[in-house]
Amino acid sequence: MRFSILASGSRANCVLVNSGGTYLLVDCGLSQNQIVDHLAELEVKAHDIAGVLISHEHSDHWGCVESFAKIYGLKVYLTFGSAKARDIQIDNVSIIEITPQNKIKIDDIEIFPITVPHDAKQPVQFILSDTKVSLGFLTDTGRITPFILEMYDSLDGLLLEFNYDDQMLQHGKYPNKLKKRISDGYGHLSNRESIEFLRRVNVRELKVLVVGHISDNNNTLSKVTELLCEIGGEFQKIIVQKGKKTGWLCL
Repeated sequence: MRFSILASGSRANCVLVNSGGTYLLVDCGLSQNQIVDHLAELEVKAHDIAGVLISHEHSDHWGCVESFAKIYGLKVYLTFGSAKARDIQIDNVSIIEITPQNKIKIDDIEIFPITVPHDAKQPVQFILSDTKVSLGFLTDTGRITPFILEMYDSLDGLLLEFNYDDQMLQHGKYPNKLKKRISDGYGHLSNRESIEFLRRVNVRELKVLVVGHISDNNNTLSKVTELLCEIGGEFQKIIVQKGKKTGWLCL
């Protein structure tokens, strides 16, 4: 299995995952032209995509999914709550409901949608696996639950949110209402929470750790890097920030 970060941040999120002959998009927060261009750089065509997984209905994850799926005849997989929040009524687009905690398989890739605490209608994050390795996505999550700790243990790859530094958020320019939304347990993971999560799960098998969804205003790469150095580990560390994408990351 391999994957490429097309975008990760407060404005857009989109990841391409490949195993065998199967290509999936996890979220679709970019414009259609941006996605097609990024796919071309990876020598992948939009028609190669077997489906699009949507974690929740917020615009930085939703993006162009409706028009993109319609033009290229793609299947869109999302929860009932996400579909209802967007009132999807599009002809010639296959909308397939996924149920949290119930695995599905799309060709060579098995998908496990996992309930997370976030201020959306029925948000999920995903663990994708093939016969050899597993890749987890954990962003847009307000806090770490015991179930998350259990499910995200012993992965081979992980995209993990390091959204904000507590002190920067507290003393920053955001209004108090927005600060509370971010940090009240249904918003995003702080640096402190994500590092504590890595300390509590088994990372011995983790080959690639991607640090994602970093706030433009309430975090810095140096703060994240300093914390990561404290926990050590043999996995590769990749810092992703707004406007940056990766090539193929192999597991």
